[in-house]
Amino acid sequence: MPLAVWRLYRQALPQRALHRPRLQPGPIRSIRLHADPSGNYQIRWSSPARRVIELEVNCMTPGAWLGLHLPFRVSLFRPKAGIAFALRAAAIPPLPVYAVLRVPQGGARFRDIPFDRPALVLPQTGYHFGACSDPLPLSRWREFILFLPPAQDFCLTLHDLQLGHLPGRQ
Repeated sequence: MPLAVWRLYRQALPQRALHRPRLQPGPIRSIRLHADPSGNYQIRWSSPARRVIELEVNCMTPGAWLGLHLPFRVSLFRPKAGIAFALRAAAIPPLPVYAVLRVPQGGARFRDIPFDRPALVLPQTGYHFGACSDPLPLSRWREFILFLPPAQDFCLTLHDLQLGHLPGRQ
């Protein structure tokens, strides 16, 4: 799914909207929702103006995982730096969301590096911040993944997402 709407929104968002140090504009290429094949979900999504994505998930049979995958360009981040994110979202009912950074390990294998803490996305729109201070390994690709609850019905609106690097280790 192209993120032209997301890019327009990012350009229109006032920088003072985030009350933390500014992160780089997110170099995200596309969004994909991956669900455990053993689960059975009815998923509706859209990308209306001023939103990254709106998801409505109905769970008929729960799977083990449900992840919103956001690949990003490796070249925009320093190799020896960690990564931080800021997201603005709302969900009904309240949802725990777990962020991880996925990096390749060779062949078809990968490693998930968790961020410092999960975000609890509430019905009222709010900001959530996280950091992963592990240095980013050199790799061909990386994905930022938001793992969502795989065993419940929910509606999630992701208004904004920014990724940025942390200072590198010497």
